[in-house]
Amino acid sequence: MTCAGITGMTLCRAMLRRTDRRLIVKLDRATNDAFAWLYENYDVRNNANHGNHFYYYALYSLERAAELANVAQIHGYDWYFDGATELLHLQTKNGSWSLNNNVTDTCFALLFLKKTVAPAITR
Repeated sequence: MTCAGITGMTLCRAMLRRTDRRLIVKLDRATNDAFAWLYENYDVRNNANHGNHFYYYALYSLERAAELANVAQIHGYDWYFDGATELLHLQTKNGSWSLNNNVTDTCFALLFLKKTVAPAITR
């Protein structure tokens, strides 16, 4: 949910542009705090504090948050390389990804892998 929050705040900030400087400062502080939490809990092998529960959704949420915030690395780690490598290890012989025989897992894995190619900066 931290990644979903970062995504929402990043989208809000983009819409505000320079209209309300105080609100932008608050959004930036909250986004930085959320990334600080990610730095402390960075793990592409598990959904932080939840193990494998909603794992593929969490990985896709990480992709969206980092891409929209233009973040290439989290705490010195290339989040996309790490996540893609982990997904390659988890892919089943039939090409899908599923911890619970659920097509949704495969959808989120593919959404992560289709990452946009816009340039990103390191935070």
